[in-house]
Amino acid sequence: MTQFGRALSELNIDIVCANTPQAKGRVERAHLTLQDRLVKELRLRGISTQEVANAYVPEFMADYNERFAKDPLSTHDAHRPVRDDENLALIFLPGRKIARSRRISPFVIDQGSTSSSPAPRHQGFGGSDAA
Repeated sequence: MTQFGRALSELNIDIVCANTPQAKGRVERAHLTLQDRLVKELRLRGISTQEVANAYVPEFMADYNERFAKDPLSTHDAHRPVRDDENLALIFLPGRKIARSRRISPFVIDQGSTSSSPAPRHQGFGGSDAA
């Protein structure tokens, strides 16, 4: 089991995977469309700096969503609040140590396997636990 899968299991969340090429293709096509269209829109508007591009993104998103968004099949919101006994830092970062360089170790050893997920930066003290 991956670290992500273990964390979701602790939170009692089922993973729903896109197991068909069609489902995976829809997601990939959407990402490619967004990447391609955004670059073209920036070029058409003469936007060449990150600051101006960041300011334009909300307008781009509103236009894109207006043209392509579809209502969900169900309006049920399955989100739930984090319970008092659920510490997300302990669930998602167990066993990681903070190096003297103040970075969390990128690999977690769990029952003989390693997870290669990159660790986020942390402002803790070297040698202490990340959680």
